[in-house]
Amino acid sequence: WWRDRCIEWCFNRFEDGKFGDQKYLDDWTTRFDGIQVLRHLGGGLAPWNVQQYIFSASKKELKSFFPLSKVELSEKEEQLPDGIWGSIKDSYSNLYANAFWYKLHRLTYFPAVFFHFHGVKLYENGEVIFAPKMYLLSKKVVYIFYKLYIEKVKAAQYKLISFDPDFKTIGLLSTKQFQEDNRKGWWGFVKTNVLNKYLKTSLN
Repeated sequence: WWRDRCIEWCFNRFEDGKFGDQKYLDDWTTRFDGIQVLRHLGGGLAPWNVQQYIFSASKKELKSFFPLSKVELSEKEEQLPDGIWGSIKDSYSNLYANAFWYKLHRLTYFPAVFFHFHGVKLYENGEVIFAPKMYLLSKKVVYIFYKLYIEKVKAAQYKLISFDPDFKTIGLLSTKQFQEDNRKGWWGFVKTNVLNKYLKTSLN
């Protein structure tokens, strides 16, 4: 069904309730049986939603996530597995997904399950674009999610190069492409975070 709809119409614009391949999914919970909406806050983390949360990869930093006494916190920390943890920012607590999570678990924190690396690009000159610049990413998010991920990608690349030298450039974009992507990225930042947000324009 979805494939057929996308063949009929799939463009990067809003039109008659459609947008690309995405808006077709909006009514799947009523159109099809057995469809559930993922409600775990740690699933589907992405550059467009991480602004709602504070992240940590250290148990020592988790203390600010828990509204517990020192004794309760000490006991709770021992039960937590290692990994990346997020905590809901107060200013975003009324968003549906966050409110549902808190109502269900009575917790403001959650483990990160998977991250959507939308827009990651690696270039022949060693440069990396983590995500479109219109998404505002904190230094903590850049380090915890992106830099550690890119390190692993490059480590895998170097290992592949030892088997086949052609992997030195496979998957990497040109330096010229980096310059073009960087220019477009800054325009996207200005358009989204300055013109549309503060000057109330509606540029696409």
